[in-house]
Amino acid sequence: MEKLANKNLKKNKKTIKKSFEHKSKIYCFELRYSKRKTLEIKIDYPDYIKVAAPSGVSESKIMEIVQKRAGWIEDKLKLLTEKPLPPTFTKKIEDEESFMFAGKQYRLKIIKDDKVKKARVMLKDNEMLIICNNDASEDDLKNSIISFYKTEGLSLIESRIEHFSKDINIQPSGIRVKEQKKRWGSCTFKNELLFNWRIAMAPLDIMDYLVVHEMAHMVQKDHSKKY
Repeated sequence: MEKLANKNLKKNKKTIKKSFEHKSKIYCFELRYSKRKTLEIKIDYPDYIKVAAPSGVSESKIMEIVQKRAGWIEDKLKLLTEKPLPPTFTKKIEDEESFMFAGKQYRLKIIKDDKVKKARVMLKDNEMLIICNNDASEDDLKNSIISFYKTEGLSLIESRIEHFSKDINIQPSGIRVKEQKKRWGSCTFKNELLFNWRIAMAPLDIMDYLVVHEMAHMVQKDHSKKY
């Protein structure tokens, strides 16, 4: 019995190549079964479609669901080709290097203090200060800056979502700022809003545009005329 269960589990984890037709165009995707409760369709830049399905769901049922969401998949793929990719982290971690936060430019200043166990970042006047000990590596400093952008960016985004919530009568199920190399933001089918930490660098009007764009997807998932 145990061997049979392990065999079925391995089978469920197998990735299967599938395809469907929409508006006379063939779309290919990867189907993978796992121990989950819901079906998820994920699209990565530029045209990689992945479907994660609960164990036991028939392929015919999955194809039916995917086909129903064909319009949303088409819109997502089109959007990814139109959006510029977020920039990679290429800044040098050294004094006087320029960093942006909320559209304002700050000059980096590294302050060494052996009493500090973990590097931390703060803004003061026109400077971005990294306070760290002498043993801190460049990766430590880089990670502290990214952590700063994630924490402060989330705070900014939450305040903007609260500001615009009066115009949209749907609350997000969650808000997260994370590493996303190929997109600025997204809205899941469960209305969780996900944002790239790099938008913390952008001016507030750009951040507002991205926030409102994803909030609107809580009402309309695709980019049809209704959106």
